Amino acid sequence: MVPDLAGRSALVTGAASGIGLAVARTLSAAGATVCLSDRPGDALDVAAVEIPGSTAHAADLSDRSQIESQAAAHGIEPAAALNDVLLAPNAVKRLIEPADVAAMVPVVCGPAAWAMTGSALAMDAGWLAH
Repeated sequence: MVPDLAGRSALVTGAASGIGLAVARTLSAAGATVCLSDRPGDALDVAAVEIPGSTAHAADLSDRSQIESQAAAHGIEPAAALNDVLLAPNAVKRLIEPADVAAMVPVVCGPAAWAMTGSALAMDAGWLAH
């Protein structure tokens, strides 16, 4: 059951593609007013047209050097960081799909989550269990 998010607002970063776009679609379908934020470009404009009642704000919030600098600090080739480090303990060897994350957003934004303050929802395929 998707909660009714009418009258609520959400700012979604990375909203032009992937998880951000899936989350924005899900929040809008649940009735929320959605503000889309992503790097300037056609994809953000397309998302704003696709998602009813949304507004788009172009902004580049990325820090592309983070993975590379952490890999270098630990003596790991940046190209190996994803498979050899980030996915190593996960037997499934796949990244979570945007729709998987988006499906949880209405739950944590809805009325049933009123007591979830300062909490983190781990969607890590068991990473924290190791």
